[in-house]
Amino acid sequence: MDGCCNNKRCQTPKYIGDYPLWDKDYLPDDMVVLGNAYADNASEYDPFLTTYLVPARTFQSKSKAETTIDGGGFDISQVPENQVRAGYIYSNATDLTQVRLSDTDNPVMFLITGTNRIKQGYIMIQNSGFIRFPAGHNYIVGQSYYLSDKGVPTTTTGTMHLFDVVDRYTLSVRIGG
Repeated sequence: MDGCCNNKRCQTPKYIGDYPLWDKDYLPDDMVVLGNAYADNASEYDPFLTTYLVPARTFQSKSKAETTIDGGGFDISQVPENQVRAGYIYSNATDLTQVRLSDTDNPVMFLITGTNRIKQGYIMIQNSGFIRFPAGHNYIVGQSYYLSDKGVPTTTTGTMHLFDVVDRYTLSVRIGG
């Protein structure tokens, strides 16, 4: 038997294609990922590549962290389809609460991901984890995005970090990180 025990669940496949593909949009805390990195004492002539077990919790929280809130009259047309905008909750002395687009004077609390199609006037927001766009998005893969005017993400550094682009379908939300 090729496995670590007599249980079929912990058998070790021989080929990379034999491993099942993780198809969820989150990483559970107990997941471990294999990672290769050069050892600290590596040199140009002796690269010494080492394989490490990396706990998935070091990458992201297991929570998708998406929720629905009352937009307080927020105009969702300000968030183009398959894009996000940085937002915050504005409150005044008369207890009026509204979702507004962030700028350098109003810190980012979350990303606005779209409208709730079931509850009229409610919007979808997320402040951590992964955002997955089934139809894809137009952000540049491998880039980090930061806050610019009116909550629009930009690749220009120097402002608050919003997210990293994982692939053409997925954003990794790390506000301020």
